[in-house]
Amino acid sequence: MKKSLYLHILLVFLLVTGCSIIKRPQIQNIPALVPAEDAVPGVPERVQFADYWIRTAPDPDKVIMTPENIEIFNNENPQNDTYLLDVLSLPLEIDGAAIRKSLAENARWLLEAGLFVTGDIPLEKAERHRINACMDTSVVPDMITPKVG
Repeated sequence: MKKSLYLHILLVFLLVTGCSIIKRPQIQNIPALVPAEDAVPGVPERVQFADYWIRTAPDPDKVIMTPENIEIFNNENPQNDTYLLDVLSLPLEIDGAAIRKSLAENARWLLEAGLFVTGDIPLEKAERHRINACMDTSVVPDMITPKVG
């Protein structure tokens, strides 16, 4: 009886381990660094990789800009207010009235602006009104407390 039990355990063990297939990972032949998705037409491919610029720099380990220089550069950037937002410099509270006023101005602009869906297809008035309806200023509180992180 014991011999039969051991034989069954051995067979199960052999079936489980013998039938297992360990798939080895395939090594893919792709570049380790990839260029930007929207590479500029006419720009040689080799310069679209960061390693090209590191290799051609006279001293690649030299600090180009200190954190202080970067902060000054960002503050002096003419597009700073347009595209960059330093969330850590936000006040603890923001006046909701200013946000409501900005939303209302954007809603008015949306109705009058010459916007296009794509190519020469203009954004329809009905769609403009639908977007405006979603910009409900009544839900903006009087005081907004920003939270980041």
